[in-house]
Amino acid sequence: MMMYVSDPSGESWSAVAVREVRVALAAVGDADRADAMRRYMRDQFVFFGVPTPQRRAITKQVLAPLAAPLPTDLEEIGPIAWLADERETQYAAVDVLVRDVRLA
Repeated sequence: MMMYVSDPSGESWSAVAVREVRVALAAVGDADRADAMRRYMRDQFVFFGVPTPQRRAITKQVLAPLAAPLPTDLEEIGPIAWLADERETQYAAVDVLVRDVRLA
């Protein structure tokens, strides 16, 4: 498994990616939008309140400085993202997987 070199804790690429995306999404979250999103999904999920175009742009920006993920990193990102409460974290993981499948 490839480790993110600048991460002293030795976390995997996927763990670093999910953590950093969550931090960035939380910073721009909109509580009113999050509430509307939560209600639309019938109170099944928690949201940051970040619309899809903005979420994709943030994910791309956050992941740009990281090394390219290895196949094992991609296998890990889904399960790690699904541990997060916020649905946008899971959506971001799916975006990463779709992007990397297209590039393969």
